Amino acid sequence: MIFSEELDYMIIFFSSLMLTLLVTPYLINFLERNGVVDKPDKRRVNKKITPRMGGVVIFMIVLVQVILFYQDLNAVRFLLLGSVIIAICGMLDDIASLRWYVKFAAQFVTAAVIIYSIKDSFKGIEFFGLYIPSGLDYLLLFFFIIGVINSINLMDGLDGLVSGYSLAIFLIIITLNVIQQDFFILLLSAALIGSLLGFLKFNAFPARIFLGDTGALLLGYFLVVGSIYTSIHYSHVRLDLTFPTLLLAVPIVDTIKVILIRLFYGKHPFLPDKSHLHHVLFGHNVTHKSTVFIIHGFNLLFISLALMYLENKEGLAVTILFLVLVILLFNLKQIIKYLKNSEYFNSLYYEVLKVYSLAVRLNKKYLLYLSSILAISIIFFSFPKQLPLNREALFFLAGVGIFLFFISLFQSREADIKNHIYVYFNMAIFFLLYNLQHLKSNLETRFYSIDVALFTRISFIILATIVILLLIVRPKILPKERIFLSGMDLIIIILIPLSLVLQYFINNKFLEIVSSSLKMSLVLYLWYRIVVELNKNIRVYLYYSTFGLSICSVLYLIFIT
Repeated sequence: MIFSEELDYMIIFFSSLMLTLLVTPYLINFLERNGVVDKPDKRRVNKKITPRMGGVVIFMIVLVQVILFYQDLNAVRFLLLGSVIIAICGMLDDIASLRWYVKFAAQFVTAAVIIYSIKDSFKGIEFFGLYIPSGLDYLLLFFFIIGVINSINLMDGLDGLVSGYSLAIFLIIITLNVIQQDFFILLLSAALIGSLLGFLKFNAFPARIFLGDTGALLLGYFLVVGSIYTSIHYSHVRLDLTFPTLLLAVPIVDTIKVILIRLFYGKHPFLPDKSHLHHVLFGHNVTHKSTVFIIHGFNLLFISLALMYLENKEGLAVTILFLVLVILLFNLKQIIKYLKNSEYFNSLYYEVLKVYSLAVRLNKKYLLYLSSILAISIIFFSFPKQLPLNREALFFLAGVGIFLFFISLFQSREADIKNHIYVYFNMAIFFLLYNLQHLKSNLETRFYSIDVALFTRISFIILATIVILLLIVRPKILPKERIFLSGMDLIIIILIPLSLVLQYFINNKFLEIVSSSLKMSLVLYLWYRIVVELNKNIRVYLYYSTFGLSICSVLYLIFIT
């Protein structure tokens, strides 16, 4: 490590984020000029020509971060070699559309490289409580690696789906490895999380660029490496493939289901069609947003099972729950069809919506005034007053805020919906500083006779209630032609239950702080989105004031405290 460990990971994360935000627009223009694009057809969901091969920016940034920050490159040379092989395979496929067996050949080599690099890290392989005999163990591992890489690639069919999915999994991996202190996996995950967050600004619905096979294959590679190493650390002597299987179950189960269906109907198992989970949902008039939410919902359930297994090793209970979820996934098409055709659910939904709509239409003006007062109060009382980090880290955070400000100015010509994400970044930094000071010391503050912490909590609960109410009746009060919640917004929303799942299974004070900061940031962010949609005249002022809030709070801590 170059600086303090705390600052190193902060630098890796934020520099990956900022570089991706800065470089991706140039990559989009380059790919468009050179015709490396996806054109709409019967199998694809996209309705317009969109550049692919976006994963190359993630690959280059992660590679540079590992070279700069990891001191023992010789120890991970084979893992880096494997990533180069799979990335080159993906780039060639994005440019020239390789045959399926050529891609499999590259994946075979990659799987062999992974196995060779980790073979001395474990003795024996388990799978759902069964010890795999010698000879069959490496064969199972070999096909598991290839299967995961392919399943992630096949999952890449909707804007931001694989990027958001990978982001969630890497957040689990980095959290678990903080406990085990695997510096390579921590570095790799921090770089990937930062780069994926930046890339999602352009890849989330509606996408300006796709991952392509370059990104999908590469993410599949890093996901299988990260999950296997995490399993080895927690299983000590043996490699327990149960944990990676549970963690990556959504794409694995979907791929197995698709292959079985194709074989049943006499089709080639490795040629593309529209039988994947996202195609099935999207093809049954389920909206893009709902499809993403359903898939991520199942992902959260499988993540919970993986953490439950890692914590208690209760093989039988986890296996039964796993099989139940697999059956639900296999029959999801029929379940969705039943719910959509159910008169009871439809009538109940419309009756609830009617009551909420009437209440909000009558009180919209007062709710907006009240929510604005609450939002201002929360920010005022949450302004950090003690140093939560060392000054070195705070100077870096100030630089991040200023850099993001100039990037947002440079990209101001983009659609408004894409630039809103900077507001969330700013709010997240602000509330993280506020909550971290409570981790460093038992801070108790009063404003005259008001208990500030209690007042902030009550204000937050009331504001969250108003925001939820406004979101429910959003179609009745906001312009219908506007896209309100983008794919990036959905990813942010999904991070909240993910952080709660982690907090439940891993009793850690820092996780509690992060979870609280994400929740507070989300509520204020959604309030901002609603307010600026209803009153566009104040959008610019509110937008840039969030930069001032994050930067000023950091500078205050540096120079005043």
